[in-house]
Amino acid sequence: DLQEKGQAESLVRQPEVAASTPGVVAPVKAASAPRGAENKIPVISPEVTQVFVPPASGMVQGSFFYRPMLLVSGNGSYVNARLKVDENMPFTILWPFLDGPVPVDWEQGFDLPAGHGALEKEPRGENPSFEAPPSVMTSGKELVRLGREAHKWFVRTKRYELFESPSLKMVSSAGESEGNFRVRLQQAVREARDEAVAKLREKYGKKIETLQGQIDRAELTVQREEQQAKSEKLQTAVSFGATLLGAFLGRKAIKTSSIGRATTAARGVGRSMRAQEDVALAEQKLTDLQAKMEEMEAEFEKEAAALQGTEDPSAQPLESVTVRPSSTGTVLHLAALAWVPFVEELNGGLKPAWKP
Repeated sequence: DLQEKGQAESLVRQPEVAASTPGVVAPVKAASAPRGAENKIPVISPEVTQVFVPPASGMVQGSFFYRPMLLVSGNGSYVNARLKVDENMPFTILWPFLDGPVPVDWEQGFDLPAGHGALEKEPRGENPSFEAPPSVMTSGKELVRLGREAHKWFVRTKRYELFESPSLKMVSSAGESEGNFRVRLQQAVREARDEAVAKLREKYGKKIETLQGQIDRAELTVQREEQQAKSEKLQTAVSFGATLLGAFLGRKAIKTSSIGRATTAARGVGRSMRAQEDVALAEQKLTDLQAKMEEMEAEFEKEAAALQGTEDPSAQPLESVTVRPSSTGTVLHLAALAWVPFVEELNGGLKPAWKP
């Protein structure tokens, strides 16, 4: 990334990355040969705070050449009510000093990942040498002024971009990649669909449960009506049999009792017919309820399929939104003269001894 790329490409500045990433600015360019090197720390006004940047872990030995740079650290405040962003991001930035009337080129700053918590009070290595600081660093007032300028530069330039999904009304987190954000969107979509399907099941479940109860009762009614119809049919058959038997066995004129039995048998035929009609009505009601159940299940499947078949919002294009630091919320905790370690290369140039 920026750190490895900076070392691999001789620490060439990349302003495009710096402009869009909070707390990260362009790596420092390879330093030129030392100027006015001394073997002791230059005497500076006690009003000027001094700190030492430690070398990288693999470069703790050797003779270091320390160059003075401007260092500021603090917290950048990023607030956006619409996007529900409320972030405080720590930063520590270094700027090389320039020769001439303008002591700092603000576009040449670079991030110090370790933060000011790793800064030290003493130099490292054997027989370190030091470059003379610029004349502006002999005054504590000038350091305060540069700190104010650094604050203005940070507020003006250190915005960062977020990804927004308008359809899902979700915004990426600070530092979250587009890929990771889309994974989070997909998870949100799945959870939303599962919740919608659960609500759909609850909605239809109650209706289906009620309808199933009606079907169960209708089936019992059909069974009862069929049983009753069989009973009526059997009773009618017995009545007819008794009447016919009496008629065949009697050698005299038909008695009154035979007529009564015939009348009873005739009534049984009527009851049997009505019982068959009741069976047919019960069966028709059961059929209607079963058809209604099939229709309701089909509606549920259709609505569930519609939920599953909608276009995935997480695959839709994302919008880019910019979050800028707040001037009042962004605070500088430290403005100091930082001694930064380098090592001399064979060609006479200087290579950073820390990991920018």
